[in-house]
Amino acid sequence: MSPDSTDIAVDQDVRDRVLTTLDKNVVIVAGAGAGKTTALISRMIALVSEKGVDPSSIAAITFTRKAAGELRNRFIGALRDAVREESNQERRSALKNALLNSDATFTGTIHSFCSQLLRERSFAVGLQPDFVEIDERDERILRRRCWNSYLHSLELAGDQRLRDVQELRIGVNRLYQFFSEANEFRDIALKSSEVEIPDLQPAVDAAIAFIENLDPIIPSEWSHERDPLMKAYHSARNYLRYRSLSSTPDKVEFLKIIDVVSYSKMKPDLWLDPVRISELKKSGFKSFRDELIRPALQAWGEYVYGQILPLINGAVVFYEEYRRLQGYVSFDDLLFFATRLLRESREARIHFGNRFQHLFVDEFQDTDPIQAELMLLLCASNPDTTDWRLVKPRPGSLCIVGDEKQAIYRFRRADVETFRFTARRIVETGGERLELTTSFRSLGNLCDWNNNVFSGILADGNDKYQAEFLPLEKFRAQGADDFGVRRINVPPVHRNNAVQIAEHEAEQIAGFIDAAIAGKSSVNGDLTDAPLGVKARPGDFLLLTRKNANLHIYAAELQKRGIPFDIVGGTPLGTSDDLKDLVHFLRVIYEPDNPLWMLSYLRGKLNGFNDDELYTFIRTGGRMHINSATPDCSDPVLQRRFLGALERARACRKILTGYPPLTAIEMVVDALGIASFSATYRDGSTRAGTIIRVLELVRMYEKQGLHWGEILEELEGLIEDPQANLFESTLETGRQDVVRLMNIHQCKGLQARAVILADSYNHVKQGVSRHVSRMSDPPYVSIRVTERKTGYELVISQPPGWAEDAEEEERFQAAEEDRLRYVAATRAQNLLVVCVYPKVRDRGQWSAFYNALEKVPVLEDEIESTRSAGSTQTRPPEVILRDRDLAVHHSQNPSYEIRTVSDLVEDNEYQVDDPHGYGADYGVTVHRFLELEIKGRVPSDVATAAESFCSSESALPGWAPRLAAAVERYRASDLSRDVLAADHVYCEVPVGYPDKSTSTISRGKIDLIYGSASGWTIVDHKSVVVSTDDDRRYVRDTYGPQLGAYKKFWEEATSQPVVQCGVWLTETGEYIPLENTSESAELV
Repeated sequence: MSPDSTDIAVDQDVRDRVLTTLDKNVVIVAGAGAGKTTALISRMIALVSEKGVDPSSIAAITFTRKAAGELRNRFIGALRDAVREESNQERRSALKNALLNSDATFTGTIHSFCSQLLRERSFAVGLQPDFVEIDERDERILRRRCWNSYLHSLELAGDQRLRDVQELRIGVNRLYQFFSEANEFRDIALKSSEVEIPDLQPAVDAAIAFIENLDPIIPSEWSHERDPLMKAYHSARNYLRYRSLSSTPDKVEFLKIIDVVSYSKMKPDLWLDPVRISELKKSGFKSFRDELIRPALQAWGEYVYGQILPLINGAVVFYEEYRRLQGYVSFDDLLFFATRLLRESREARIHFGNRFQHLFVDEFQDTDPIQAELMLLLCASNPDTTDWRLVKPRPGSLCIVGDEKQAIYRFRRADVETFRFTARRIVETGGERLELTTSFRSLGNLCDWNNNVFSGILADGNDKYQAEFLPLEKFRAQGADDFGVRRINVPPVHRNNAVQIAEHEAEQIAGFIDAAIAGKSSVNGDLTDAPLGVKARPGDFLLLTRKNANLHIYAAELQKRGIPFDIVGGTPLGTSDDLKDLVHFLRVIYEPDNPLWMLSYLRGKLNGFNDDELYTFIRTGGRMHINSATPDCSDPVLQRRFLGALERARACRKILTGYPPLTAIEMVVDALGIASFSATYRDGSTRAGTIIRVLELVRMYEKQGLHWGEILEELEGLIEDPQANLFESTLETGRQDVVRLMNIHQCKGLQARAVILADSYNHVKQGVSRHVSRMSDPPYVSIRVTERKTGYELVISQPPGWAEDAEEEERFQAAEEDRLRYVAATRAQNLLVVCVYPKVRDRGQWSAFYNALEKVPVLEDEIESTRSAGSTQTRPPEVILRDRDLAVHHSQNPSYEIRTVSDLVEDNEYQVDDPHGYGADYGVTVHRFLELEIKGRVPSDVATAAESFCSSESALPGWAPRLAAAVERYRASDLSRDVLAADHVYCEVPVGYPDKSTSTISRGKIDLIYGSASGWTIVDHKSVVVSTDDDRRYVRDTYGPQLGAYKKFWEEATSQPVVQCGVWLTETGEYIPLENTSESAELV
């Protein structure tokens, strides 16, 4: 540890209270890198060791599968460490029991937890016990289908709700987006509306007068150029001439003609009175529109909203009932139904409250309010309380861990208000708030810089919208310089083009990373507190942007320099051109009679025929069919190309009809050269990696039993569904030592030695489509009804008070943008690099940092040096292609070797007898029969049981007497008596043991392991016969390494000693103990 670091955290007394306030509910508020998950796990361990809590009464919940897996692994590892270090026998025994029964402690996602509750009490909420959980894509398909069925059923029934909406002339199908959002928030009421139909006549009269006033100044003869007001004038005149204004919807359409005029694009010189039009452009038209037209349309929109509500509320109920009857449960349903179960069933609250007496929730700032309700109801001290906002949790039952400064998922229903309300409720009911502020992640200079910046951005605790600022206390060394921060200045770009700005940034960033890897940057050094080492590694860098849109620009520049990278959550997989090419080609095979697919194949980049060549193809005898004869073309080169295209298609058809789906599609991809060809593009790693990602999906679909035609439809679904939550990958995906590129929302829980904040000019245009008010009385969700169009959204209606709701939501969103910046900046361990576009200081995701970056050193020298040196940019094409081919090969093959532990059995020329000559098949069968005996499932009549077992296992009838004799020998053995006396007995235990040094995973199966007070004994069953001491020595030498591997695995997994290993011979009943297993274990 560096001299200026400290051995003791500043907040150590608070950390101690995490372990001593076990009889209280606690809110652990922990800043970035403050070890909040470590604190949660430590408290779980303390409950076991200090209170003797049954591990099955503990549930630890987080919000992603990855986080849940990490939480579980860290909990088990902490238990092992605690067992080793604990000297008190009673506490050590409790910890050992918890480690042995770690599976009894629930550690998982909130969705898996809810699923567990519902599987036990499905009938209580009207669900089928065998309900099927559907993913987001399947749910979207089901939702659209159900919407159509709902409208059809209303049409057949002549339902008044449908007729009311149809009379508004807004198009019922345009309400699907509103229905989808209402379904997402079905746990909270849509904002109500009782607005009377408005009188639009005054606004219509004013609009007519406005048009008539333009009559004298509109040109009588049209020029080719017309401005928006001219277009609106003629549309309005035609409307008045050919349409009626007798109904309110007619009046609305007329007013919209005036409302959509863009006054800024008016061109006075085109009119007969330029001065008057100039006045309209300057302010007159805007005032007229905002004072007369828009208020009338807003009143109409509020009235329409009220008329739509009954239809939409009915659709939500219809869809929920449909899923329930069909046995389908979405991810949201798991939460809603589990919460409903606890809210409506007193018995369920008591039952599950008794089972899960200690609830731990990690990353609570990401909690959905419905999840908070479920957790509080589960911990209620009074089971009669049904309102979660009034719950008083049982003392010591609830521990939530989070940081409201990292609350960045409001778009997923999480918000700061939920975190604050729950934390306040815990404290008000006797709990305690514990604040962990020491950062173990960042160097001291980075802590100082972040504190300086965010003390002026975040709030003082009294802000409704913003998180409270708590400064980070230093634990690590101060660092080699005063900053720990660098900036990259981007030169001015014409018209501030965001893509060109990103391209400039990408070149400079790649140059910096290249120099740092070569050890030639200003931040390389051999000091322990230098930002980067003597030579950096690609895995030292994490590049963050606000949006995904430009990630490919940075990836392409890294690829050009040969720097390995991985994009996390880039472009949706369905937008991949290579996937589209593959799918279109597969359609040629699947629908050979459809000429459009053949045309797409011939014209696409797999063949590249132009229109003239395709005309020649048809004119000389070709058909748009896979069985087409080769055209008799006078151009031999073109004829060879035609022949090659047809032969490739027919060869691939033979592959697809002759092999399993995955094998076939892999062979087709290889035959067409899609992955290798894609790898030659500028963004080739991403494109080729995406094809590998597609093959992974094909593997999954094949395991689900889909034939290749159904797999083709699934791949088409990815292309057609823009919301499919599957993203492109790269050839380096899965590798550790790569530059990671992602948007900020995906970096939670991550860290890197050097973090680069890129895409400086791009920013998020805050658009508000809904506002959720959980804390109002009653709670409501306010949703503006829109229809998505290409490039914009068309407003259909809005609830009353929408302007105020939208303004409130904008404040929440603006505050969350600041928290996103906090999350991004605090990922850095040693160095933070911020891209700056000085030409425009008030726009861009990082502009809030610009003042604090004024005195920060600029990364320029090393970037310029790599430009002048050429670095890896000048790699010859053949080297690039060679590296791409190698990357494709490696990405398609495992990065590790799997071997069995039995591979450790040593070859030995000395042999022992196999008395029956049955070989391995008999050995497997006797293992299975012995397992049944050890588990107490073989009756006293062993002979009859053995005959029945042989029949059910399709074993040779002659084996039955031998099996019966083996069990009789076991029953008479000391081994049997030891097993019966053991506290724990396990049979056929699968094990896996990774060895990173050799990139292997050893797998095996322990035949029998049992434990008593003195430790564990591992036994391997063998059906060989020994009769001499040489035979016994052979058994020890041959099987010792295998049993030693099992011994090492068990001791590391359980932190409990294995006191003996041995071989039990099924044919003689002899037990041979092994003495050399501790040494042989090192062979694994």
